[in-house]
Amino acid sequence: MFLVTHISEQNDDDLQSVYWTAKRSWERLLRVKQPSLLQIQSGLLLATYENAQALEAESRSTITGCAEMGYKLQLHKSLQKKVVADSKEQIELDEQRCVWWGLVTLER
Repeated sequence: MFLVTHISEQNDDDLQSVYWTAKRSWERLLRVKQPSLLQIQSGLLLATYENAQALEAESRSTITGCAEMGYKLQLHKSLQKKVVADSKEQIELDEQRCVWWGLVTLER
């Protein structure tokens, strides 16, 4: 989140260092860990930064990774599911839907 909320007085070299550290860490996690909503959310924040910095190839790569995880978690099917309102399942379903729509929005 630091990358997308940083103060403009930050040194650009320091910010780039933070970005590349975060990006490499995120890519390593993709290889060794099962997909999760948290990983997708992290990727979407990275992609937001990449879009803002006009890093088109990096952004596309990050969004592709997020989309692959989203499909593995079947987030696209969360739009069709129905559960009882005001339940823990409903909260989880709402989170899945928000992540999926965030992904769809950034992908365009």
